[in-house]
Amino acid sequence: MLIDALRHYAIKNARQHWAEHPKDIYHAPCLASWDAFMWLELVPDWELIDFLISGTDEAKLLMKSLQSFLQWNGQNEIEYIYSNLKMMSIIN
Repeated sequence: MLIDALRHYAIKNARQHWAEHPKDIYHAPCLASWDAFMWLELVPDWELIDFLISGTDEAKLLMKSLQSFLQWNGQNEIEYIYSNLKMMSIIN
């Protein structure tokens, strides 16, 4: 549930970033700065949210992995957008 929600968020965030700043380098939002309510919008699971914001070593390790996952998915979406634009320009 968390991975799917984060993947959808990454795609949405990357598209929004590209629409507003098409020439800027994409940087995913910093998940470590999210509060409980920001996480709640993504995943409605208080037990998971409490763990994510707990600051334990395990939570920090998971947060680093989730941050990498978010960046990777967002960057892939940006590259997908650029490849579609390139293909459209070749067709036209």
